[in-house]
Amino acid sequence: MPGLFALLQSMQSEVRSAADAYAAATADIAVGDSFTVGLALRLNTLKLNASESAPRICEEALAVTGIAGYRNDTSYSIGRQLRDALSAELMIGNDRIRASNASLLLVHKA
Repeated sequence: MPGLFALLQSMQSEVRSAADAYAAATADIAVGDSFTVGLALRLNTLKLNASESAPRICEEALAVTGIAGYRNDTSYSIGRQLRDALSAELMIGNDRIRASNASLLLVHKA
């Protein structure tokens, strides 16, 4: 499915880019310093995007695997991945992160 591959590639690219930004930031941070507001916003946005994209990726994978993806006794099972992907939004609430981003943006603009 082209939609599944595009979603997966986009998410992988976003994670790699954020990881590179994090690595660059940690290489420049002295002991006691903190991350920039921009990096915090970027990592928060990564979490939001990943928690919204992962369930869609699992749903697309289920469309590919069919009934074998629903079964727990096959190597094509996607039940656990879908459950974990859906829980990402609940574990650290996306609404809370959006509110935090709004506060960070206000500080960042000031």
